Amino acid sequence: MAETVESIRRQSVEDWELIIVDDGNDPAEDTTGLYLDWLVEEDKRVSVVTHKKNRGTVAARNTGNEAATSDLILVIDHDDLVHMHRLRETLKHFKRNPGTDIFHTGWVECNVTGDPITEAFAPIRLTKKKFDANQFLFCHSTAAYPKRMVTQHPYREIEGRTDDHVALDDWLNAKLKFRSLNEVMCGVRRLPMGQMQAMRAANGLPPSWRE
Repeated sequence: MAETVESIRRQSVEDWELIIVDDGNDPAEDTTGLYLDWLVEEDKRVSVVTHKKNRGTVAARNTGNEAATSDLILVIDHDDLVHMHRLRETLKHFKRNPGTDIFHTGWVECNVTGDPITEAFAPIRLTKKKFDANQFLFCHSTAAYPKRMVTQHPYREIEGRTDDHVALDDWLNAKLKFRSLNEVMCGVRRLPMGQMQAMRAANGLPPSWRE
């Protein structure tokens, strides 16, 4: 997580807030709390919202979105890496296209040390037909949306599906407007296991994991 946070703190635009949701970590087993205590003292742009007990990814995402004071929210998962100009390019896009509901960009997949292991992935025009046929790739850690949108269409939990997969389904059913930028704005860490590897296999793509 520390590498993720530092990539955010190196943004070329300095006016931002970072909301970290601590989803009920046990201080006896996890030193995350000590790091977060240091971080909020070190950088006043960072705030932490803590769940008293673990409530899962969906609740954590909704908690973070509700706590945001900005009209614009950028998503980042705890182990991914942000390009230094991601916020700048996102702000530029929404200024030019204020009617956008979900903005997303290209990305590259990385190993655990943050080294790229794939060629860059370009965002595609996402449609309900492609989604239902499982013929799409979408990087949630490149997504940005207005707070009004995610307040009206919050994340939901459905057993056996990832939070972002359910959200995309909901957003497409609501006919929200997706726009994208064909520039790499995120490094996404992939591990041997997980839903993304299963989705890549279903799309005829090789595993993105490399030693």
